[in-house]
Order: sequence, then C-alpha cells, then structure tokens
Amino acid sequence: MPRLGLGSILGGTWCAIVIGSGCAAQPTDTPVRAIQSSGPVAFVCLGDPDGELSEMVHPIDDCTTTVETPDDYSVPHLYALATQPNTGEVAVIDLSTDTNPLVDANPSVPGPGFLPVGAAPTAIVATAKSTATFVASAQPRYEGIYGLPSNLVRGASPRLTSWPACALPAAPEAMVLVEDPAAPDGSIRPACDAAYGDDEVDAGCEGVAHCHGDLATETAAGGRLKLVVTLPSEGGIAVIDAQDLLDREAGTRDPCVVERWLPLAADVPPPPTPEPAPASGACVPEPTIEPSGATYQPIPAGIALGGDQLYVSDRGAPVIHRLDLSDPCDPRELPALGTASAEDPERTATTRSVAVSPLTLDLHRYLYAIDDIDGSIMVYDVSDTGGSAQPLSRPHPEYNPFQPRDRVRLGSPPREIVIVQHLADDANDTTGATTPVYCDPDPNASGPATDYRTADDFESGAAPGKLRGIFALAVLMSGDMVVIDVDDYDAACRGPTRQNELYGCSDPVSGTLASSGEFSCLVSEPHQVRAGTFLISRDGITDREPGLAAFPTLNDADGTLIDPEDPGSPRMLATTPTTGVTDFRIRVGSETRVLDPASGYLQTANGDDDLSEHTLAMNLEDPRAQLVDQNWTVTYEGALPGFRDHFAELVNNQDGTFTLRDVTSAFCHRGVQSQNAIAATLTDQGLDTAPAAALADYVQIFSEPPVSTDSYWDQSACTYADCSSLFGNRETPREARDLRIVEAYDDRLELTSRGALPDDDTLKCCFPGVVEFRVRSGAQWTVIGDQLGFLHHMDVAEDGTCRPSCSPDSERLEGRVRPAPGTEAVTDDDPFAFKNPFFRFTIDAQPSTRDMQFNFSTKSRFEPLLLHVVPDDELDVQPTAATYLRVTGELVVSDGSLQGLTFIDLSNLAITRQYN
Repeated sequence: MPRLGLGSILGGTWCAIVIGSGCAAQPTDTPVRAIQSSGPVAFVCLGDPDGELSEMVHPIDDCTTTVETPDDYSVPHLYALATQPNTGEVAVIDLSTDTNPLVDANPSVPGPGFLPVGAAPTAIVATAKSTATFVASAQPRYEGIYGLPSNLVRGASPRLTSWPACALPAAPEAMVLVEDPAAPDGSIRPACDAAYGDDEVDAGCEGVAHCHGDLATETAAGGRLKLVVTLPSEGGIAVIDAQDLLDREAGTRDPCVVERWLPLAADVPPPPTPEPAPASGACVPEPTIEPSGATYQPIPAGIALGGDQLYVSDRGAPVIHRLDLSDPCDPRELPALGTASAEDPERTATTRSVAVSPLTLDLHRYLYAIDDIDGSIMVYDVSDTGGSAQPLSRPHPEYNPFQPRDRVRLGSPPREIVIVQHLADDANDTTGATTPVYCDPDPNASGPATDYRTADDFESGAAPGKLRGIFALAVLMSGDMVVIDVDDYDAACRGPTRQNELYGCSDPVSGTLASSGEFSCLVSEPHQVRAGTFLISRDGITDREPGLAAFPTLNDADGTLIDPEDPGSPRMLATTPTTGVTDFRIRVGSETRVLDPASGYLQTANGDDDLSEHTLAMNLEDPRAQLVDQNWTVTYEGALPGFRDHFAELVNNQDGTFTLRDVTSAFCHRGVQSQNAIAATLTDQGLDTAPAAALADYVQIFSEPPVSTDSYWDQSACTYADCSSLFGNRETPREARDLRIVEAYDDRLELTSRGALPDDDTLKCCFPGVVEFRVRSGAQWTVIGDQLGFLHHMDVAEDGTCRPSCSPDSERLEGRVRPAPGTEAVTDDDPFAFKNPFFRFTIDAQPSTRDMQFNFSTKSRFEPLLLHVVPDDELDVQPTAATYLRVTGELVVSDGSLQGLTFIDLSNLAITRQYN
C-alpha cells in the first residue's frame, strides 16, 4: 500500500547529520505520517501540468489508467484533494501511481508540502471537468470560501494568498455545486439579478477574463455554476456564483456576493397516526402525539442533492428540509420531511447527515438520514410519486422486533452514509448489455436477466459480496463499514427455490425457481443490512440456516432426564404452517431433518412420525431477527428474571388480599402478567376466562422467618414451628408461600393466596418485616435465553396497570407458553402456539411440575456484510467523511486520527490502498 512518511525520508540520513555528536547506532525508523487527520475529499483529473489550463483539465471518467511514475503524463492523472482540518491545508495525492503519490506543493522545501487554505476546512467540492476546486473554511473571524484553480495544485509553491477567495458572514458547514441552467435559446445570465444574454462583469482577475479557469465548459448545456452553502449559525443557505469567486484577484478576500439567501423554516409535519387500539382494552395503545406547537431554530447541517431537490439535515429542528433548486436563483423550500420516531414519538429527533440515491430501476429515489440523537438511520421515499413525509416503516415489523420499525439501528452509530450505484463484473454476463436489469429466477426465462443467477457451485453470479445495484454504505464510528441494500438488482435470485409465507415471501409463487436456494425471501431486503454470507446450509459452502445444536431435552426439577417417548410427560412440538408447505424442516447440528407439516413431528425415512425427539420450527421469514446464538431454557412455572435480591413491603389488607410494594422492581417493565391482564387477553381472543386464575403469575415469598432463637417469637401470635411447618424453607418451599397476582402495577402488586394459606394474619406473622420474593409464571412455561433473557411486551396502561402493548412491533416478544389441550396439531395462528422472533412450538398439557425444564441451543445467527476500514485492528480509527470514487469503484474513507485515507474496492470489499 502506498504510504508516505517524513520518517522514512529522513531516517537514513539522520545519523550522518549528527555524526559529529557521536552516533553509536542507527536509530529506530519511526515513520511520521504526513497525512493524519483528514476530512472531506474531492477528486480531479488532470493532464500535463506544463500545458494550458484548458488542455490540462479532464472529466473524471478520463482517468482510468495507471502509470509507473508520477511524471509520466502520457495519460491524465487522477488526484485526491483531502482536507486537513487540524492544519488548515489540502493534501494532493496522485492516485494514478504507486510511486511517490503524495504531491509536493513546494518542491523547494524538504518534505511533502500541502496546499494552505483557511483553518478548519469543512467542505470541498470539485467541478465535473476538474477546472477548479472550492474549499469552505470555518476559521473564526476568517470564514470563507477558497477557489483552487487546477493549474496551481501541483508544485506551484502556493501560499494562502495564491487563491481567489471571498469572506462569509458566518462559518459554513456543507457545500454543493449546482447549475443555473441556460435559457432555451442557449443564453445564460452571468448573475442571478442579470438578464439572460447580458455580458459578464469583469471580477478583476488581474485584468484577464477567467484567468483561473472558465467554468462555462463544465456544464453540458452551458449553464452557470453556483455554490450552495449552509451557514448553521444563521439558519439558512447562501447561493454564490462560482465563476465570480474564481475570477477574483488572488490574495484578496472581499465579502462573498450572496446572490440568494434562503432562511430555512421549521414547519414540522404532523406525526404519523398510530393504528387504532382494539375496543376490548386488552392492550396498551400506542400513544397519539399531538403537534407540540414548539418553535425551533433551524441549524442546517449536511446536504445531499437528488435531481433538482436539495435535502438539508437539521440539528436544531425535527425536520429535513427539501429545497427546489431547479432554478438556483429562486430556491424554494418545499414541505419538510418529519423525523418523528415510532419507538419514542415524544422525542425531538434531529439529524446531522443525509444521502440521496440515484433512481432505482423502478424509478424510485430514497433519502437516508442519520438521527443525531441515537445514531439510527431513517429512510424516505422522495420519488416524484413518493409517499409519507415520515420515515418508511418495514412491512412486517413483528418479524424483527429488535429493530425500530422506522429506523435501521446498527451496532455503532454511523459517522457518514454514502449511497452508490455499483455494477459488479460478472463472468456469467456475456450479453454485453449496458443497461442494468433485475435478475430473473424464472426457470423458463432467457436473456440478459438470467445471466446473474447464482451458479450451482456458488462460485459466480449473485452472491453476498457481489454488489450489483444501489447500496448505502454506512461508515460507523467503530471503524466498520456496513452495507445496506437499497435496490439490489439480484435480490429476486437470492432466496428459496420454492417460495411461500413460511420464508417471508410476500408474493408466494408456485413451482420451483432458479434461485440460490437460501432459506428466506428477505435475504436481500430494501433498506436493511445486507447479509455477509450465503444463508444456506450446504456441505462445502456454508452452514448458515438457523437451527438447533441438538434436539431439545426435558429434565425433571431435580435434573433427571425424561425420555421424549414417555407417554405421561410433556412434549414440545413444532407448530404447523397455516398454508400448504411442502418443505418443512429443522436444521439440527450438521443435518437437516424433515418435519411433518400436518403434525409437527419429525418424519422417518418412510414418512412415519418419529416420536423419539422433541421438535420446534425456526422462524425463517427475516434472517436479521436471529441476532445471537444462545442457550434456551423453557421452565414450567419458571422464575422471571430481574427479581433476585429484591425486597418489598408486604401489606395485609385484612380482606383476603395483600399488597406488595417496591418502587424499584418495575413490575410492568419486567413482564409481570396478572390475572386481570390474562382475563382481558382471553376475552379478546374469544376464549373462556376461567383459566386466568391458574395462568396468572404469582409471587413466591423467598424470605425465611426469624430464626428460632429470635426474641420476636416471645410476643408473636404464631410460633416458629408453625411457620416452618406451613411455609417450609427456601430450599423446600411449601405452596403457602405462593400468592397469585390479581392486578399488577409498575410499583406494586395486588395479591391473593393461591389456596394454601389458612388465613390472612399467618403470612404477615411469619414474615414480619420486608420480604424477599420471586415472581413465577402460573401454570405456564417460561422461555428465557442466556443472551437476550425473558422477552415480553408488557407496558403501563393509562390507569397504571400492567397490560401488553398493542404495538405491531412487539407481537413476537413472548416469553410464556400456555399448555395446549388435546392431542391435535397446533397451527401457527392458534392461541396455544408459542412464537417468538426465533422459533415457534407448542407444549401439550401433560402433567408438569414446577421447574421441569426443556433445554436447547440455537445456532447460525445472522452476520451482516461489513468491513473494518483499517487493516490493522490495533490501530485507532475515527472516520470523519466518506466519498464514492465512481471511476475506480472505491469508497474513500477519511480518518480523523492517524490513518489518512483508506480506499475500499467495492468489487471485492477489500482495502486496496491507504495513504497516511
């Protein structure tokens, strides 16, 4: 990798220089990185520096060839201009050669020299045909924009006064070049307030017209280039003529001519309306948030240009501004996009960075924005026929409740997002077609759309690491780059060969497809993280289908293993699909076993039910829900986690009921389910409410009575012997310790005896102080994972009671299994079917004892497609910016620490070069 450091230049001569002072040994060569803290980058394509400026500049697409040495100008060279925020400079790197790639701006001074610009450069943009580059500087009291003519960026020994520049009234943050189009007759206006066809006004560039370059050659229709700059402290954007700035006398710094100033509004669109709650009141409805009426001061931040619209993020207001720049001299603010969070709609969600996609093949355009508070990513459809002004929501949020329905949350907040259209080379494509097409898995199809299918040996065609389409590249603060699918042209060829609802297919098809054979139709899902591996289990390829390490086992409370074929013991069975499925299976260990879609049992080779194992079915709709590999316990009347070492005040209400008070226990938020909550749910399901009392959670008193020698017994109405006989001890507790939860609040529980307590006073007499307690599920099985714990969706209702949430996101956040009566198979939509985000099963109603337990482990978690942007994991990295270099198909990541610039080839997702 090309690297340039002052240490490597000076290290070999240092001993000779100081030999008179006694140099005993060659010193350690410690490279001093020339490029350190880097910011935004721009690119230009330039020919021979000795030629005329008009002959020197080229469009970026002309720079596709490399050379051996930097002075070989037989072909134009591609240069990166990287801002250096800490030093107020711009480094120039020759990307066309590996030999001494860092361009020395001042050859007369030893060591590589950079281009001086104002301190704290915040943005840099280059013209399309490389005539000039513009740098915005936020240097206090010297805020402004510098024009860097391309004939001065290579070895011209420039100083700060070498550049034409203008002063801004406030610090700029983001900047973009837009075109003021020519009139239909081809005439242009030299300024926004001039008429089309007027003569240009000489800006005083040394008495020579366009002495620093003529930008009229930069646009296809001969329009006029304008710089659009955000000024955060002023709450708006400024429009500045680029040619006017470039024509200024070098070294002068008069105020920029702001041709148009647009103060941004903060008109917050109304928040989305939640789904109506069921009339039964069995669940807690999502909150309806009324517009707050608050006023906000816009603080524009990042910008992105898509077509004729400019999108501006805002750190001060919960909006993303949309500006119509079809006429930059008449910028108009369109209705803003809202940023309300479905997860926390009362939060003021501001944004700091935006990126916009090119048009997809079905003519949609998408905007991505980073939530400035929690670092999640919002996505909007900003097509001409786009939808809501609020972030897009996933069609099935219940598949993966660990993600917000209207956000993409990554393991680390993204620093920057870049959206690219990348067309990976494919050896199977022999058509020579230049227009992208979607891959077609129809086995009867022919033509270019079939050339991109995954090969039978998985060595070519559609694949996880083959990016063919439009993708969002999120560079995280952790130093990882994550790929998000926007419009994957190969998505239709990545999935099951036989599609149905079991695999998350929204439009199931009959017959067999010529697809990759992966287990889900959502292998590639728009606006979700891309899978890093083939999601398939096949010898020699990969083993990535979610499944079990081994079949579930059942143990008695004392740990004794119970034979699955014991007719008197509970059995775990896969719930059966509600639609016709011919491929119903479970991956166990390294083999795939067939399940009977009619019964949920394993099948033998001759098609009979195999009763020798417990079974379950994995959820295969959304692979991203399989977050982690973990060990699971399913325990009859198991203890809910989170209450160990909790003590509470137990109050005897003198009416056969008790109240347990503890403001720290957060009973609702830990998933406690009362008799009244279960009765309301049963009513909502059209079922008899009689079982609610048995199914309700209960409190188990875990304390011990005072020791037998305690003076308390001298005046108590009960005896130590009576209490020990009635309640037992914590190792062998009696049922009298169990109190059914009739109603639950977040800070207290209303209790009654489960039937083993002779009277109200005895309990309080035997346990006179605060009590230690556990909460257990009643006549149900408790499902707990060793990584994610106990899943539930209990919330606090308006009256303070604990009730399940109505939110569709939480439908699969379940942690209890209600034993199923009878011997009939239980379908996926049955009230007795247990379904969490990972798997689904049922347990029959055979006699069960407390702490009887099923055990199993799930495997093959989802792994996203990501790459660490620094090859050495021990080095610190602080990404500051990212840019797509389309001509080479590379993502360029700027580092604010010591790593300089890192180039990632998107064709093979590998780091190709690094400059520091």
